[in-house]
Amino acid sequence: MKSLFRCPICGAPLTREERSYLCPNRHSYDLSKEGYTHLLPANQKHSAAPGDDKLMTEKWRSIPQAWPTLWKTIWRQSWSGWLKATTSTS
Repeated sequence: MKSLFRCPICGAPLTREERSYLCPNRHSYDLSKEGYTHLLPANQKHSAAPGDDKLMTEKWRSIPQAWPTLWKTIWRQSWSGWLKATTSTS
């Protein structure tokens, strides 16, 4: 399955495999057991311990819990803007 991502090394489109993303030039990016991948090559991470630590992984897992609040906020703002636009007099 084609993804929206491009290989950071050669710029070719990445194809989603079972446990990795792969470009036609055989650059491969493994998926973690949590389902994410790092597309930044290890030599460009500028860190002695690249990747997410336990606390950051927990934070990533909490993101889906924020979706209902986010969508309510977006909906309210959109609805409010629409009401103002349709009820304002020109």
